Amino acid sequence: FLLWTVVDASATYGDASIRPGTEHYCLAVLIVEGMLPDIVSANWDGLVEKAVADLVGEQQSILAVRVRGDDFREPNARSRILKFHGCAVRAKKDESAHRALLVGRRSQITQWPHDADHAVMRQEMSNLAATRRTLMMGLSAQDPNIQDLFVSAEGLLAWPWPSSPAAFVFAEEAIGSHQRNILRVSYPSNYNGHEAEIEQSAHLRAFAKPLLAALVLGALVAKLETLARLSIVESQYSALASEIREGLASVRALAATSVDESPDRVLGVIAE
Repeated sequence: FLLWTVVDASATYGDASIRPGTEHYCLAVLIVEGMLPDIVSANWDGLVEKAVADLVGEQQSILAVRVRGDDFREPNARSRILKFHGCAVRAKKDESAHRALLVGRRSQITQWPHDADHAVMRQEMSNLAATRRTLMMGLSAQDPNIQDLFVSAEGLLAWPWPSSPAAFVFAEEAIGSHQRNILRVSYPSNYNGHEAEIEQSAHLRAFAKPLLAALVLGALVAKLETLARLSIVESQYSALASEIREGLASVRALAATSVDESPDRVLGVIAE
């Protein structure tokens, strides 16, 4: 009642008129480029999906949305987004199937690691945490169900330390107590005595918007450099490689200085 009627989650977060922001479009570009095979989100909205549709059209098979256990039986796409606290867009379209999966109250978060409705989602997320390196943005990780997830992942397959690249990276101003606890439970035999080194390796001091914009620019420049190498005879490319890299770095820097808060401006820079 609180989520559905008082907060009105389906209308507030499932509103089709809400437009994606810079972060959503940057994620969409990285998805289209094949750089994000799996995204895990606690958000109820459909803004990442909408941003992908804006780039490639509504009839796309690039991003698969996973909310219910049955969704994992559907064919995979280039990327998946696992919405482990439910999806307001789908709940608005099909209340009977999706309303109960909207998680927000403390009791729901506490029950999440144990209820049958989220069993498949838990297993998939545990497998990802155990086998894929994690970049966490815009998430304090304070909820006990998130903490429990990394305990389950460590029980499946513990990450070694030191590890290069790092198994866990938190994009925050500073590592918080909840992120620190994830590192402690994920490296149980190494954390004590190496706290400072582990936390330093896991800390990326950048928020989502500048970090994602930087990743997009870095990915596109790397792609252009690869295309240049493939399109030029190898003997000629060797002589031009340094100049090409310097030129692309200049273009990247120029584009970075042009990015502002407007999603349209970001897309314009990318297109240019």
